[in-house]
Amino acid sequence: MFFPSKTVSALTTDHKRLRTEMKIIRNIENTMHERKNAFERLVPNLYSHSHREENVIYNYLKTLSEKLPQALAFKGIEEHLIVDQLLTEMNATMNSPERWSAQAVVLCDLIESHVNEEEASVFHLLKKHLNATTDAELCRKYESNVITRKQTNDTTEESFDKKISPPAPFLKPIDPHPLTL
Repeated sequence: MFFPSKTVSALTTDHKRLRTEMKIIRNIENTMHERKNAFERLVPNLYSHSHREENVIYNYLKTLSEKLPQALAFKGIEEHLIVDQLLTEMNATMNSPERWSAQAVVLCDLIESHVNEEEASVFHLLKKHLNATTDAELCRKYESNVITRKQTNDTTEESFDKKISPPAPFLKPIDPHPLTL
C-alpha cells in the first residue's frame, strides 16, 4: 500500500542534512576551513543516520520474505563499511590537504550514490510493505535511536590542525534481533 510514510520522511530529512554538508565539502572553491567544518558536521550526522538505518530500517527489510529488500539491506551495510574504511583513512591523512580533499570528494560521491539508490529503491519498498501502524512504529524506533555527538566521540571542538577521529568503529554491529512490530 502506498501512502505518505513517516519513516521515509524521516530518512529524507536526514538525507537533506547530509547533502547540505556534502555540497560544501565537494566545492573546492570553498576554503579548506569551510570544507573541514562541513566535514565535522557531516560525520556525526552520517554516523547517527547509518546506525539507525542499519538497526531499524535494514533489520526491518531483512524480515521481509522477498529477496530484493533483504539484498538491498545487506548491500547498504556493505556500503556503510566502505564509507567507514574511507573515513578511517581520511583520519590518517588529515595533514595532507590535497589528499584529504580528494578523499572528501570521493566520500561525498559514495554517500550520494548510496542515498540516491535508497531513495529510488528502498523508499519504494518501504512504502510498498508498510501499513500506517508499522510505519509509525518503524519511524518511532528510527527517531528514538538518534546517536548524539557525545556518543560518537565527535571532536568538532578541536582545531583543524589536530586529527579528526571518526567514530570508531563507524559501523556499529547490527542488533542480532530483527525489528519486531
